[in-house]
Amino acid sequence: MDIVDEAAEQYGFTKLFALFSGGHDSLCDTHVASKHPLFKGVVHINTGIGVEQTRQFVRDTCKRHHWPLYEYHPPMSYEQIVTEYGFPGPAMHNLMYNRLKERCIRQLTKEHKEHRLEHIALASGVRSEESTRRMRHVETIQKEGSRIWVAVIHDWTKKKCNDYILEHKLERNQVVDLIHMSGECLCGAFARPGEREELRLWFPETVKEIERIEEQVQQ
Repeated sequence: MDIVDEAAEQYGFTKLFALFSGGHDSLCDTHVASKHPLFKGVVHINTGIGVEQTRQFVRDTCKRHHWPLYEYHPPMSYEQIVTEYGFPGPAMHNLMYNRLKERCIRQLTKEHKEHRLEHIALASGVRSEESTRRMRHVETIQKEGSRIWVAVIHDWTKKKCNDYILEHKLERNQVVDLIHMSGECLCGAFARPGEREELRLWFPETVKEIERIEEQVQQ
């Protein structure tokens, strides 16, 4: 709460949205943000290339907690992107992020700003421990144009997240417990060896869709 209050005092925003991918870090971030008086709802970006059970988990969780849900779809589908640019590796991560997520966040900002100088706050589940592992540094509060990014669980450990879920009796996403990631975006930019076979074991319909797109792109 102190982090959000500090950001609000610094930038004067009156609307706070929580980004909820369906992972357990973002579950904690969303639950924490929902307690703040400035909380206006949850944002989920439906990338169109992910595990459907995770998207349903987000919808069910928001319904259970009575959180307003704003689900956004990118203007250009994943299939269209890879048909034009090819399947991504790490070097194409920024392109994928921009096409699949950034434009959705831009749409959210446009829809909820009431005047040109207004700021919109976005609570994210990034943690310093996880950010270090991914070799990037994330500040607790960051300004990006009219968006204010607030990392409300910035200093939490993975154990702290799991303890919080237990303490507040939050329902876990079974996708995360099965494949150790939310599965919300399977663009492939950071796919690890063996990921596809692990997915095939638990979510064969998702792999079938990926392979359908591969065949289409190959043609």
